[in-house]
Amino acid sequence: APGREARPPRSPRRRRWRRRMTVLVILGGLLATVGLGLYAGMNSVYFVGTDDSGRITMFRGLPYQLPLGLDLYRPEYKTGIPAAALDPARRATLLDHKLRSQSDAADLVNQLELGQLQGTSAGS
Repeated sequence: APGREARPPRSPRRRRWRRRMTVLVILGGLLATVGLGLYAGMNSVYFVGTDDSGRITMFRGLPYQLPLGLDLYRPEYKTGIPAAALDPARRATLLDHKLRSQSDAADLVNQLELGQLQGTSAGS
């Protein structure tokens, strides 16, 4: 169009910088999405295991530990029942680290505490 000044063509250096920034923004967005998904997942699942002293404990999160000792779980409820008080078959079933809902894990631990689960030394 007459009267308009033509823009000088963009330099290859500027195009590379813009392309790199676009890739970085996309990667950052993907990492944030994955991170938020992991966080949401960790807060919506539970499992039954033992704490450091061998007591049956209900944990929230995933039963994994990342390098540098970063746990993907945290204890939610600790019982006074040692895992050694369970017969081997019950212990293997109870402590299988199966992912459960909060109510399922709480019910399982509650049944154990009330002596309603088969295979406890104290309740048998």
